[in-house]
Amino acid sequence: MAQNTPVEMFRHASTISIVWGVLLIVFGVMAVGSPFLAAVAVSVVVAWLIVLAGVVHLMLAFRVHGAGSMIWKVLVGIAYLCFGGYLLFHPVLGVASLTLLLGLMIYMQWPSSSAWAIGTLVGISMIFSGVARVMMSLAVRKATDTVSSLAA
Repeated sequence: MAQNTPVEMFRHASTISIVWGVLLIVFGVMAVGSPFLAAVAVSVVVAWLIVLAGVVHLMLAFRVHGAGSMIWKVLVGIAYLCFGGYLLFHPVLGVASLTLLLGLMIYMQWPSSSAWAIGTLVGISMIFSGVARVMMSLAVRKATDTVSSLAA
């Protein structure tokens, strides 16, 4: 079925948004239920982002003008690659180091808090994001129903 009216387009987009919101809620509950596993998953994602940043630095190193800039970008890129690779092979260490970035309250209970803090915080964030997305999408869907009933 072709989406030819704005109301149908909004309705389809709100359906996708509701599904995404429900998935966020489910994954958030799973993260809160298993915070250490969620923390390790977050650590691995951060490690991959650091590796990606290292690759980008290395690629940009050959586009800069001047030997000093190039050497600096190559060194930073290699450092990012090494650090990201190390975190990929030692994700529990990554969990511990990321937990230290969360502040004094968590630091006072470290290292025991590294088993729950990141996973719990990410899970709660996902739950709130999912609920907000579902509520917003339901409001859009209600508004499109009102518009379509007024147009009919």
